[in-house]
Amino acid sequence: MNTIHSGVLTLIKSAITGESYPLPETFTLADAGRLIHKQEIWTLIYLGACNCGFTGETEIIEKLKTKYYRLMMHSQRQMAALEQVMAAFRQHGIEHMPLKGINLKKLYPHPELRPMGDGDILIRVEQYPQIKPILEKLGFQEKNETQHELTWQRPELYLELHKCLFAQRLHEYYSYYGDGWKLARAGEESCYHLQPEDEFVYLFTHMAKHYRFTGIGIQHILDLYIYRRAYPDMDENRIEQTMRRLYLTEFYHNIMDFLAFWFDGREPDEKTELMLHHILSGGSWGEQENKFYSNQVKRLAQNGKRRGGKLEMILDSLFPSMDRMQCRYRVLFHHKWLYPVFVVVRWMEILLRRPKSLIRRLRKVNQVDDEKVELRRQTLEAVGLGFHFAGEEE
Repeated sequence: MNTIHSGVLTLIKSAITGESYPLPETFTLADAGRLIHKQEIWTLIYLGACNCGFTGETEIIEKLKTKYYRLMMHSQRQMAALEQVMAAFRQHGIEHMPLKGINLKKLYPHPELRPMGDGDILIRVEQYPQIKPILEKLGFQEKNETQHELTWQRPELYLELHKCLFAQRLHEYYSYYGDGWKLARAGEESCYHLQPEDEFVYLFTHMAKHYRFTGIGIQHILDLYIYRRAYPDMDENRIEQTMRRLYLTEFYHNIMDFLAFWFDGREPDEKTELMLHHILSGGSWGEQENKFYSNQVKRLAQNGKRRGGKLEMILDSLFPSMDRMQCRYRVLFHHKWLYPVFVVVRWMEILLRRPKSLIRRLRKVNQVDDEKVELRRQTLEAVGLGFHFAGEEE
């Protein structure tokens, strides 16, 4: 762990605990600027710097302070919009369950310390015809539909209405969660929630999904610490049992070791160092190149191979999966039998409108680095996220 990583982790820890900690002697915010920006952790760093009595670099501190208050205002607008949506749902008897950031923001010392790209709410799909006019009346515009969510947007909020907690293509997770409602517990009026153990495992599973493909940022790990701190009496045996069902036991133990290193002073082991490098080397949501190589690792694992697989990649480009096609052509949600027709339509669109994109894709496939694929496989298996069952794709 280098000086920049040590200093950034220390400032984040200070922001969460409210305590002051010594920083590495040579640490500067200027040196850490690129990492702070990529990880989108401005509010955490600013508050941590204040708590630690950070002096010097006045210009950078002032910029962070300005960013902090802008994000605070944005956070307040997001939460006000979400409360408006959920109040309307309660008024009209729409059964719903807020997820992820909506709940996590309330557990942080200050809501703005937990940025939220979108608001996630689980709905019952059969109620969607009732939901659409409600959102339209509130000024939202319908955007996209995927296998597991319907998205709406207003200037201050991107809203994701989940049909299920995980897409069906994530077989191992979907087989456990289904649409998610079997774990729901009734709360106020038509609003539901998960029990703490179930919500923690869901947050962990969602994080593991992203780690396996594009990667994650440090905020994902911090969410787990915040949740465990808010609910210290969770049933650990129940959590362990569920992790086993989801094939996440080894990864879970490695992440808990990471948190013990970060917040409890445990000496980092080799896996902790590996994860730290992986998390802090990318952006707040990892890197897209990771997804490319992770999907290739998955293809090879499915076919019992270690190398090659370029033919499968070409076929995947020519004949995308149904869920990918549904994202592009929504009619396929209701008329799957039209898949062959729209495959041809897609080919024509690419050839007529975007021929260079096809050339770039084929060139990328041809230049696949087998060594990088193998390194990605080893990196995932080292932390407990190898592809050992019928796979998933982000």
